[in-house]
Amino acid sequence: MINTSNLGLVIVDMQESFLKKIPEDEVQRLVKKQRRVLEVAVEMDIPVGVLEYGCGRTIKRIKEIVDRAARHRYFEKTLADGFEPKNIISEVKPQDWFKERKVKRLLLSGIYATDCVASTGLGARRAGFEVLVSTPLVNQNETPEFGFEKYYYFLGFEMVSYKRLVRR
Repeated sequence: MINTSNLGLVIVDMQESFLKKIPEDEVQRLVKKQRRVLEVAVEMDIPVGVLEYGCGRTIKRIKEIVDRAARHRYFEKTLADGFEPKNIISEVKPQDWFKERKVKRLLLSGIYATDCVASTGLGARRAGFEVLVSTPLVNQNETPEFGFEKYYYFLGFEMVSYKRLVRR
């Protein structure tokens, strides 16, 4: 099982306008796995930060679980990196919000794995967080030639199995 004592969960751009560019079966698979991780976050009081690009809200199937988390917050961003302070439209920035909750490690989940998720992960690393990614929790309309695992490894992210979090 993944140690959850200083873990936070980041959901990136799970908005209808982005998801419609992904095949429906892939969207269903992604949402199912994210919902499972979110259920664990609710049960274990893991802080959940949701990043939304300025084109609509997070889809209902994700939002309904996020809203049950005791420690959750939505952040609107203007560019890919959700941890670059100038990209966030609120006074409270994700890195400050997570640090106030004693989070040191962030599990990233979301859409546009090699753009918004990757940029957010790099921003989180610059802000002092350890970044974890599980391939089943991210997606985009095309997979990198050498796969997500190698791509994230080169960025310095730790690859984890989301199943280690959801098994209890």
